[in-house]
Order: sequence, then C-alpha cells, then structure tokens
Amino acid sequence: MRYRHARTLVRRAGTALRDAEPVPPDLPAAIEEYGAAVRLLHREFLAGKQPVQARHRVLSAVRLAGEACRQEIRFSGTIVVSQLRTVANELLRATGVRRDEARHLVRRAAAGH
Repeated sequence: MRYRHARTLVRRAGTALRDAEPVPPDLPAAIEEYGAAVRLLHREFLAGKQPVQARHRVLSAVRLAGEACRQEIRFSGTIVVSQLRTVANELLRATGVRRDEARHLVRRAAAGH
C-alpha cells in the first residue's frame, strides 16, 4: 500500500484538530476501524486464511467515513475521508479484489450500503 496516502491522512487529521475544525465522531472511528482492518489482514495472511474479515472491516471504515462526510466537516476532514477511501481501495486490492470491484465496493460503502 502506498504510505503517501496514509501520511496525508494522518497529517490532515492533525491539521483538522489544530485548526479546530469540527470532527464528527464517525471520522476517528473510521480511522480506528481502518487500523483494525490492517491488523486483521496481517493476522489472516499469517494464518493462511482468505482475508474476508479484513475486507468487511475496511468497508466498515469507509461507511463510517462516508457518514462523517455527510455531517459537518471542513476542508481537512474531507481530505481525511478521501485518503481513507484511497487506502481502503488499496487494502482491498491487497486482498485480491480486482481494481474495478474494489472501486465499486468502496463507492457503495461510502454511500452507506
């Protein structure tokens, strides 16, 4: 996965906090859920399992980020959501999901489906 997107996500989350932007509870929850998805991917990989749980968890993170985006959020918050969607797409790709399917899944999850 590209660390550039993750670094941007972290940097913009810090900027949102420093600038006292509104941060809906779903946004930090989404970031935490993404971290859980990465940890699950690692565990499933080591166990030789299909990364089904990691896929579900990363899509849960995208759903939470989508919900945060529908609440009061400003510039840095929207960048955090965008970067989260990007790294979620990359995580799905790392689990073997085809590019077009990963994009489709991320878009549906962001819309709340």
